[in-house]
Amino acid sequence: MSTCAGCQTAIKGSSISAMEQSWHPDCFVCDGCRKSFTEKTFHTRDNKPYCNTCFLSKFAPKCSGCYTPISGSYVTALEGPWHAACFVCTACRKPFENGSFFDVEGKPYCKEDWESIRDQ
Repeated sequence: MSTCAGCQTAIKGSSISAMEQSWHPDCFVCDGCRKSFTEKTFHTRDNKPYCNTCFLSKFAPKCSGCYTPISGSYVTALEGPWHAACFVCTACRKPFENGSFFDVEGKPYCKEDWESIRDQ
């Protein structure tokens, strides 16, 4: 008889095998939200299981524009990560031509808006 990695008691009925351990089905839950895994996939960090939402919330880099977690590819600029869609001019919200932008107090601006700020 094996011992549950979650509650440390004997497993007498059905079990889940994950992370090279055995678990009661009710004990194998996300370490963040404590909900059962609805999908077969999960992430691990420090030998703890996490659902995708909690894993991204706790461990993914946060976008410097919208401050939400980033999964997948991103832009690095102004000493931080950005969703590609968030890395736009702070004033007019348009993408930068040829990736060229101007830094005004840590925020990106296009040439036209930078010139209007500079001329003030």
